[in-house]
Amino acid sequence: SYCGTDAGWTNVWRLLSTDCPADSLVYASSSNQTDCPNGNWTFSFAALPAGTYYLPVPNVGFGQGGGPYHITVGAAACAGSPPANDLCSAVVPSPLPVGGNLTFTGDNTDATFAGDATGDNVMSQYSFPNTWHAFTTTGCADVTVNYCTTDSGWSNVWKLLSLDCPAATLVAPDRMDTTNCTNGNWTFAFDSLPAGTYYLPVPNVGFGQGGGAYSIQVDAGLCGTVGLAIGQVAKDDWILFPNPANGAVQIMVHRSIGASVVRVADMAGRTVLKQNAMLLKGDAYDLPLSTVTPGIYQVVIEQAGGRQVKPLVIR
Repeated sequence: SYCGTDAGWTNVWRLLSTDCPADSLVYASSSNQTDCPNGNWTFSFAALPAGTYYLPVPNVGFGQGGGPYHITVGAAACAGSPPANDLCSAVVPSPLPVGGNLTFTGDNTDATFAGDATGDNVMSQYSFPNTWHAFTTTGCADVTVNYCTTDSGWSNVWKLLSLDCPAATLVAPDRMDTTNCTNGNWTFAFDSLPAGTYYLPVPNVGFGQGGGAYSIQVDAGLCGTVGLAIGQVAKDDWILFPNPANGAVQIMVHRSIGASVVRVADMAGRTVLKQNAMLLKGDAYDLPLSTVTPGIYQVVIEQAGGRQVKPLVIR
């Protein structure tokens, strides 16, 4: 609008250029001389794509314009535009302290699938539109994600996290259920997540199964405080050494655990090693992982009374 310019500016270019010198012109979708009290021009462009635009200001002369001027340019999101967190690369991770929680809110009605996932994973195979959120932990945490405050129609969500953006390395939950939320929505939990940044995708599945406005709560507890069973081994009963490791890893047993199943799984939940073991005080139990691909894994000790999980990094 030329509302702040002298009323003599009655002849202006009601257009933009997409290049310099001007070759490709974009003409105004609408214009009027009624919005400005002084009768100067206001003109609008509907649904301009993202990009750079050049605005020419003519000196027509003949009392119709020239000299000092003041032009106001305003922008509003196009109707149906993707939300700001449509791409995970546009998301700034929020700090999630151990013992704290976060609430993520948004609306993925106009979300797209562009740039969401890469590689051969479940997110690549099922191209639902997503919005994204992210959080960063500074220490080992048991993390729980719930959709309890979201409309009960959200019956289909991604029950996972991603370690990267776009999503290539996915983290599967240790537990999930639809009973913790009174509206029947999903809760899913991750035991002993190593410190780091995690991306949370929110799919618009449609078909009455999810999409639109949402609210998600993420809670972080001290490692070992979520999902503990009676009789489960304590955190200080054993450690992994070294960790991070280059393939040679041992379970150092500080207090007798007894007959157990030792399982090593990647962050997608795939088991790479499973062995029966009698873990007694003072043992150094070898995990033959020299041929395992570098990455983040979970070492699980399972007993009749429960299970214990510790993170392991293979370099």
